[in-house]
Amino acid sequence: MITWRRTLATLLYVPLLLLFACSRDWDELEYVSTLDGGVGGNAGCTPVSCELLGATCGVQPDGCGGVLSCGECEPGQRCDNTGAGFVCRCEPKLCAALGVECGTHDDGCGGQNDCGGCAGGDDCSATGQCKCTPQSCQAQGANCGSVPDGCGNVLTCGQCASNQTCGALGPNQCGAGSCTAKTCAGEQADCGTISDGCGNVLQCGSCTAPKSCGGGGEANRCGCAAKTCAQLGVACGSAPDGCGGTLDCGTCTAPNSCGGAGTPNACGCTPKTCDLIGASCGSFPNGCGQTIQCGTCPGGQQCNDGKCTAVACVPKSCEQQNRTCGLVSDGCGTTLNCGACPKPSTCGGGGIDGRCGCTCAGTFPGRCGKLDCGNGQLIECQCSSGQCSTTGYCNTALPPSD
Repeated sequence: MITWRRTLATLLYVPLLLLFACSRDWDELEYVSTLDGGVGGNAGCTPVSCELLGATCGVQPDGCGGVLSCGECEPGQRCDNTGAGFVCRCEPKLCAALGVECGTHDDGCGGQNDCGGCAGGDDCSATGQCKCTPQSCQAQGANCGSVPDGCGNVLTCGQCASNQTCGALGPNQCGAGSCTAKTCAGEQADCGTISDGCGNVLQCGSCTAPKSCGGGGEANRCGCAAKTCAQLGVACGSAPDGCGGTLDCGTCTAPNSCGGAGTPNACGCTPKTCDLIGASCGSFPNGCGQTIQCGTCPGGQQCNDGKCTAVACVPKSCEQQNRTCGLVSDGCGTTLNCGACPKPSTCGGGGIDGRCGCTCAGTFPGRCGKLDCGNGQLIECQCSSGQCSTTGYCNTALPPSD
């Protein structure tokens, strides 16, 4: 009887023990494959973490064929590749995005935008809008005749007594004697309206575009105030300054390019899709610093350059592909992280994909002489105008503040 009971207990206990052990092993495997938010994973591979990659945002490869979700950025920030990792950065707003047209304003990231002045004698309001403030007769000291109000209108300032002359005591002031009228030429006015000082208003002509009357900041003179990149809302590339000249608004940091996301004169990047690169399996860089998953292969097949085949795939290392930074496919369905770049160089910053580098305009604006990219590369930078100072800065360009 005792033997029978022991046999029954054994038959019940062993399956339960095996079930518990299998369940525990599965949980442990699941935990390894999703370490730090990763998805997927290869057996025997230890995935890296977001901290090890220096990434605080975006989706990054874990080094084992999976991906890591390293967080999202707050509104007004973007996930940027600094060359040393992906971090959230404040997206500065230019004048156009701030809805202002004049004055100096905070860009939202601790910097300042110089949004220029107003044309034609207009005043810049506290809210950054150009407004014309009319000048009354009293403000102009006029008690007779007609005077322009400075905003395109003409004011009538009264009449003099029969024994007085308008302008005899001063411009548009009643007094005894005569008045000598001013002329447009004598006042060096080549456009708009002015008072002749004797009670009349003179028409001094118009301007030829792109110049406008007072456009250069001087009343009744034809001129043009060139716009800045910040005023135009242009972050990169070249743009007309509104006065017949061309502005150089700088370059973008790789993997972004000027107009790369479809918006002219804005830094951006259009990520590649699996369909676009013709891949049906494996993980691949999307061209914007992140990784896309293109599926898996059925049993008995391997991913070879994005296609499922029966042919064994031989992965290529970063060194074999002559890459020292950034993300690249190993050709067998896994995305490799080839490392970060020492500052101030960035991955692709010198114009070669997958190599650390820098440029004069993009990395050292306003600098000159031999400059170190941080990766052992020295580049020679010249001043577009003026001379290079002994401190290595062009003209009045000042060193950046710490």
